Amino acid sequence: QGEIRGRVHVPNRCMSGAGAEVEEVEFDDVLLKDPEELKKDPHTCFFENQHQAHGSRWTPNYDKCFTCGCQKRTVICDPVICPVLTCSRTVQPENKCCPVCDERREAKDMKVPEWVEEHPEGCYFEGDQKMHAPGTTWHPFVPPFGYIKCAVCTCKGSTGEVHCEKVTCPVLTCSHPVRRSPSDCCKECPEEERTPAGLQHSDMMQADGPRHCKFGKNYYQNSDSWHPWVPLVGEMKCINCWCDHGVTKCQRKQCPVLACSDITRTENSCCPECAGTKEEDGQMTNTPDKQRQRSWRP
Repeated sequence: QGEIRGRVHVPNRCMSGAGAEVEEVEFDDVLLKDPEELKKDPHTCFFENQHQAHGSRWTPNYDKCFTCGCQKRTVICDPVICPVLTCSRTVQPENKCCPVCDERREAKDMKVPEWVEEHPEGCYFEGDQKMHAPGTTWHPFVPPFGYIKCAVCTCKGSTGEVHCEKVTCPVLTCSHPVRRSPSDCCKECPEEERTPAGLQHSDMMQADGPRHCKFGKNYYQNSDSWHPWVPLVGEMKCINCWCDHGVTKCQRKQCPVLACSDITRTENSCCPECAGTKEEDGQMTNTPDKQRQRSWRP
């Protein structure tokens, strides 16, 4: 039984040493096992009515945009991450997940490359155990971590080699860049650092005037006050915040001490109150019977 391998030019600091030798042996075992031996192996996975060897990777029948792998009786499927293409025209190959650049030309201008006869199938990559067409690019698949977006691999058609290199991230000008998703390679400037119109970031940093405050995604001028907004809860009307020369200060509303024994708390009210009170002519009077017949709104 033959074996096809590609030469990968990418440093591997995570799986160097003895760990890499173990993976190599497991990969060789995958190629040598027959279906009957797979059924007897306790580490074999059973997926889509087929036995898959430990350490093997494949494209599932239910979706070509996933790559599945077997790790000791456990099947882990990762969505395929397609690289960003810089060409003007793209095509979608049949039975492939990611589009590729359309480099077709008129028949009279086409010239058969010298490497077509030598490497007609492209490059074989051990990470996803797939053949890749000459000139195509992809994010490498490294089990058990899945697709690595911080690297891009290219199939060199002239030699049949796979060349991988780290993604170069753009230079950012913001002070607090963030990673929008844990799987993202490069950081981005957050939306909240884009200040509202008329309120320049440089103006807020001036030390010779009243400083502004930043609370959550909002900016407030000096002496502004507001109720904080909490996700899944909403506006906290019982808490007041204000901007004091660049420092945000918050305080819960102070409730008066009640002398009555029948205390109640109405909807949308921050403080409890005595049951059966209402305001008439600026004074508080007790009218228990009438109070029970109406609902109080702040």
